[in-house]
Amino acid sequence: MFHHRPSESVSVLRELFLLKGLGTTKSVYRVGGGCMNECFRVHLDRGTSVIVKANTSAPSNLFVRESESLCELSSGPGPRVPSVLFVDSQHLVLQDLGSGRKAQSFWATLGRELAHLHQRMGERKQFGFHHSNYIGLSPQRNTWSKDGY
Repeated sequence: MFHHRPSESVSVLRELFLLKGLGTTKSVYRVGGGCMNECFRVHLDRGTSVIVKANTSAPSNLFVRESESLCELSSGPGPRVPSVLFVDSQHLVLQDLGSGRKAQSFWATLGRELAHLHQRMGERKQFGFHHSNYIGLSPQRNTWSKDGY
C-alpha cells in the first residue's frame, strides 16, 4: 500500500530490502527531509521501519559522504544519530529513530551532547575531517588545520 505515490527509486529499493534481508515493504509514506531529496518512511513486514533518502541527480558521492559522517558522529558521546543500513550513489537507507514531541529538556540535553561531541573532536587538536563532504549540494572542503580557517 503506497501513500503519496512513491518515486521509482523506492520501488527499486523493494528488491534491495529483500536482498539485504531487511524484509518486504508494507507501506511507504513521504516524510519531510529537506528540499533536495525525496524522503520516505518505509514500513517493513517485520514490524520495523526505515528512512530512505533518494536523489537520482545528486553528486555520486553525496550519500556515501553523509553515511561516513553519520558513522563518525555515532562513534562516541554526542547527539543520537541514525545507523546507516545501506548506501549507494542515489540512496541512503537509515534506521528510523521515530518521531514525537520534544521533551521540555530537549535543548539543554542537545547542548550538553554537542559539547561532549566537540570535546571529543577537540582532542585531535585540529579542525577538519577525513574527507570533504557537502552542505546540502554545496561542496564543503574539510582539510585539516590548527585554527579552522
